Amino acid sequence: MKKLYLFLAAACFLSATSGSQSATITWDGDGGDFLWQTASNWDGDTVPGPADDVIINVPGVLTIGSSADVFIKSLSCSNNLWIVGGVFVVTANVSVLQGELRMFAGTGLSADGPGTSLIANGMTTIVGADFAVSGGATLSLPKLRNYTKDCVGANWTVTGSESVLDLPALTNISGLECNFPTIQVTSGGRLLATNLTTIGAGPLTFLVDGSGSLIDFSGLRDCAGNVNYRVDVTMGNGGIILAPALTTLHNVDLTVTSGVLSLPALQNFTKGCVGANWTVTGSESVLDLPALTNITGAPCTFPTIQVTAGGRLLAAALATITAGPLTFLADGNGSLIDFSGLQNCVGNQPYTINLDARNTGTIDLRSLTNTHQEALVLEVRNQGDMLFANQTFFITGTTIDIPPLAPILPPTLIFHGRVWHSYRIEKGDTLQPEAPWVFVARVPMTNQFLAVAPSLPSGTEFRATDFVADPPVLDLWEVGPGVQLVLYGATNKTYTVQSTNRLPEIAGDWPAIATVSMSNAFRIFPSTPPSKPQLFFKARE
Repeated sequence: MKKLYLFLAAACFLSATSGSQSATITWDGDGGDFLWQTASNWDGDTVPGPADDVIINVPGVLTIGSSADVFIKSLSCSNNLWIVGGVFVVTANVSVLQGELRMFAGTGLSADGPGTSLIANGMTTIVGADFAVSGGATLSLPKLRNYTKDCVGANWTVTGSESVLDLPALTNISGLECNFPTIQVTSGGRLLATNLTTIGAGPLTFLVDGSGSLIDFSGLRDCAGNVNYRVDVTMGNGGIILAPALTTLHNVDLTVTSGVLSLPALQNFTKGCVGANWTVTGSESVLDLPALTNITGAPCTFPTIQVTAGGRLLAAALATITAGPLTFLADGNGSLIDFSGLQNCVGNQPYTINLDARNTGTIDLRSLTNTHQEALVLEVRNQGDMLFANQTFFITGTTIDIPPLAPILPPTLIFHGRVWHSYRIEKGDTLQPEAPWVFVARVPMTNQFLAVAPSLPSGTEFRATDFVADPPVLDLWEVGPGVQLVLYGATNKTYTVQSTNRLPEIAGDWPAIATVSMSNAFRIFPSTPPSKPQLFFKARE
């Protein structure tokens, strides 16, 4: 790609600084070798330069070869042109090629400047060549039907308002598993390939960036990387990608950093052993997949589908996921993964599917009814939200909504938190969202998880918050036939725990049973046998 940028810069420099006077130079072929770079093939025996308009109009079949860089103002050519080396740049006026255009790997074709256009009307064959369009120019290849990516070149750049690369007949982009080219449209440029139906050419990157920038792949149906390399698609900063007919993705990464990427016909996504990472980030960013019904894939690679910083992934029609290992992450305020129609979610043994909502992000799984429990991990942390059917689930500092659906397993509330922290759990009624939250329990975490409730009523939501009791708080827990005293307090403070078995002495002095220096948020006392008389407890600093 560096070479492509260099020849663009050179085109601008030469057109602006050349001191030669503008001239029209015509091919006379006196050199006899049919090579552009042979001076005696041109009238005046001078190879055309940056200030020249060029005419090639020889009766009969004639093929001219160019093997080095060419910078001219314009070209009118009725014969065949083969670009076998270097870059070919036009910088002004209208250029028309009526004969065959053939380009080879590592060569380049460029149009630069306002009002500049180049159109190739003859049969066009291109393997691994670069395209560059800038400054409001237009490059049109109406007879290019197939583009093959080779192990060099294949970088396309369209930059600047009114700059257009028009490929109206292109139907296929294919290529070898080598080279890492980028097809990019920036700063208001447009790539028009409305009849492109198939992309199978990883590694390959498509980038559209900047207000008014457009990649129009309206006819695209199938987009796939190769076995070992993916296709990357990135849209940001007001850029637009149109692919309304796309039905199948395989080994493709998707990134949206602003705007809405809508793929209304996409029904199936297949995760291969490369790619399958989707990222939607920013409050105005949306990946809309209204027709997606299946995500499937091989048990290899570890991709992540994530929405962050307010991004949204909308796939409400998705019904089945069978694609572990795979992670779904909703992270940040306003971030949403809408899988509200998902019914079946199964990882591939021994790999799991991970669903993770954190930092007030939300994953909507309200229709989930069938899972492989050993291959599904559901985690919610730091006030994330996960909406789904009654299942075993993990919760850490969050709200979880359990709709009134029939459970497929005996539901259990399992709390995951930080060891030696204490948490407060409350519940709410989803049918009465205006009702206040109701205290359920305080939880002292002696390991990473704890079963808090053996059964969960439908229509109930729970939330948990990390808390430190100051002043101290005492709880009594039933443990087997006895009870257990738990002291909650502030770390590095010292408390005196007192007790009495006579209620009238509540207002008087209580005997001290322990003095506790807190090294964490709670202290659990040994269990009290039920044979002891009734006791009352209090704690003070």
